[in-house]
Amino acid sequence: MRQPPLRGTPARRANGIMKLHPAKKRGNGTMGKWHQLRQNTNSLFIKLLTSFMAIIVLLISFNFLSYTFFRNNVTEEILRYNKLNLDKTVSDYEKHLTLVRNLAFTLYFSPDVELLKISSPRIHYDVAGQIRQNIRNTINNENLYLNNLILYFRETGFIIEREGTSPAETMFTKYYRSDSYPYDFWKNEFARDYSYKLFPAASFVEQAWETPNPKGTLIPFIIKDSANAKLMIVAMLDAGKMFGAFHQSINRNLIVLDRDGRTIFSSVLSPELGITLDKLPEREGYLKIGTDYYFYSKHAASGFTYVNIVPNAGVSQQIVKLNVILVTLLVLAIVISVGTSVLFSIRMNNPLKRIVQSVQQLNAGPHAPRARSPIKEFDIIGDRLSDLMQTNRVIHEDLQHKNSLLQYYTYMNKLKMIRTNGLDWKESAEPEKPFVLTVFDITFRRSYYDQMETDSDFAAYFLKEYIATVMGDKYADATVFQMEKNQILALVFPKDGEPPLAETLAEMKRTFDRDRHYCFLTIASSPVYPDSSRFTEAYEKALALLKHRPLGDDTIIVTEPGEARDGFHTFTLLEEQEFHANLQAGNAPAVVQQTMRALAALHRKRASAREFAEFSRDLLNKTVRVLAALQLDGRLHAEGDTPGERLADCHTLERYEAFWTGFLSEAAGWIKRKKEAHDPITSFVFHYLEHHYGEDISLELLADKLNITGAYLSTYFKEKTGMNFSDYLNGMRMNIAKEMLQHSTLKIQDVAAKVGYHNVNSFIRMFKRYAGLPPGEFRKTAQQEP
Repeated sequence: MRQPPLRGTPARRANGIMKLHPAKKRGNGTMGKWHQLRQNTNSLFIKLLTSFMAIIVLLISFNFLSYTFFRNNVTEEILRYNKLNLDKTVSDYEKHLTLVRNLAFTLYFSPDVELLKISSPRIHYDVAGQIRQNIRNTINNENLYLNNLILYFRETGFIIEREGTSPAETMFTKYYRSDSYPYDFWKNEFARDYSYKLFPAASFVEQAWETPNPKGTLIPFIIKDSANAKLMIVAMLDAGKMFGAFHQSINRNLIVLDRDGRTIFSSVLSPELGITLDKLPEREGYLKIGTDYYFYSKHAASGFTYVNIVPNAGVSQQIVKLNVILVTLLVLAIVISVGTSVLFSIRMNNPLKRIVQSVQQLNAGPHAPRARSPIKEFDIIGDRLSDLMQTNRVIHEDLQHKNSLLQYYTYMNKLKMIRTNGLDWKESAEPEKPFVLTVFDITFRRSYYDQMETDSDFAAYFLKEYIATVMGDKYADATVFQMEKNQILALVFPKDGEPPLAETLAEMKRTFDRDRHYCFLTIASSPVYPDSSRFTEAYEKALALLKHRPLGDDTIIVTEPGEARDGFHTFTLLEEQEFHANLQAGNAPAVVQQTMRALAALHRKRASAREFAEFSRDLLNKTVRVLAALQLDGRLHAEGDTPGERLADCHTLERYEAFWTGFLSEAAGWIKRKKEAHDPITSFVFHYLEHHYGEDISLELLADKLNITGAYLSTYFKEKTGMNFSDYLNGMRMNIAKEMLQHSTLKIQDVAAKVGYHNVNSFIRMFKRYAGLPPGEFRKTAQQEP
């Protein structure tokens, strides 16, 4: 704040000062300046500022030295990190290759494999099946990162692998085809002189029908007996999984070379090193070639060389970034420290002076003349006191202006039963007198969001202001506030001579009806309560009335609660099962007709709008679950509004009927078209289950009849039907059991036997899981229903 000027002209001020000090008029000028300087430096402000500066210099010196030491060592730490990371990669790769080699040799010299080598060319298929199972057990270990283990018998050209047996030519031209490894390559490897060898990674595909099925990038690892190579084991290593597991680094650039410098695996697009292996100075270390660092390590046993490429930008960028950050922080810390020191010294110095001068002024009396002083604070004390009085008046007026806002918060806390200071409530609340609480619940139609540019919260605000204006004109003590996003409350304290609240609400309804194209309101008023202690009860009463709003899309004033219904349901258990069965069968007329009957029943029973909405949401969830099981739920979001959004805009019986007719017809059509799509495998399964459901049926049994594996049949069936095989079989048996229980007098154990359950307890548990009731209770319920 600007300091007020001293009174009087400069000449008069100078004359007055000199009259106070006549001895200093002549001579000893140097001593006078020294004395003045000493007085200035002895001030509290200078001493505080000097102390802060000394501390700042000390801390800055320590931080600068620490930063210098840290910066000099960070490059070395980054290089050491990359070296240790490469050592870990080399160790993991070599340990894994040794493990796979040992497993392959163990399999190579196992009794079953020895038997096949001795009996060649005669093939023992029972022994081959056991070997295939051993291979699958080995591959199932995810930590081995094996795609397959292939046993290739030289004399017979016979292959055993995880999926079964096949000729070698078929295996390497169809199931594991690669341009880098043709069939002739594998035949010629029998004659090579080595016991085990790792070959470069290549892409393999399975030629299934016309479209190749990629198997990924695999590294062939061949293990055989170099002296008598009757058998060759090919371990197909998954290069991508090994790389992801063994090379944990922020730099994903790794190259693996064999003894001859041939690239076994590379994660970079151009794996050329730019330098030969024999020119590497040591077994391990790093080189800087161009703009990149090449960290390398040669393994003594395998002779493999592992190279991790770290761009120079990755190292220098970290140093530059660190420099920028630390220098910025240092400069920022200096600026903030100096600024804070000056500000804090001023703030510490000025209040002390003001306190002293104010005390002197008060001791001298309110009308005493002010003492002259070279300190400027003296002349502004009077102005500051005047400002404080003015500020006090402004604060008092502001507090009075905000009393109404405090009152709103008090009402909200009271309605929501939020406990606050009791004294605050008594001071801000209305006096104890009768009141009526009215709730306005706003529902925006879809046309509002489509045609209006403003958000709905603006419209809610305007509605609140309109309600506040009308209530303020009619009732003196009315208070209107917004409780929720679409909920407005009006608190009225009726007095004699004021119009009845029902007339005012009817007048407001006529205004609201003009905007029914965009929104409508549900208005509910509580009874008259005698005092404010029952605010919460009045609010709950009004909310309960809102729930009984009848179906419709116009503004309604709810005065009486509807018929209370506990556990109101439209569908019985059998009706729900009928709906589910018809929907799964794609029977559109049946599900639409059943839904129309349910809506008509709700309408006859005068169900509220909330009950219509709850029934529709529950039915929508059931339908979506059926579509999701058949992998058809993606079509719900294909275009336009979702079914949930369209359902939210249904407020009349006609709109509900139109929505469900269209939606269920469309959903049933999707299901029917999918079920009508002919598939030879699923059709065989369906036909077999329909005619043999009472027999012992397993996935492996049907897989054998189809000449495919059980795992493939399980995956294929789930993909085509959206259900597991066991769930489909159990559901089919339970539906047949329901029919037998409803329309026959067979005993429960007889029904269980007819649907393939020889243990009646297992049948009862499964039936209760699917039907929700034990068989006996289900039969009683079915007989009691019309």
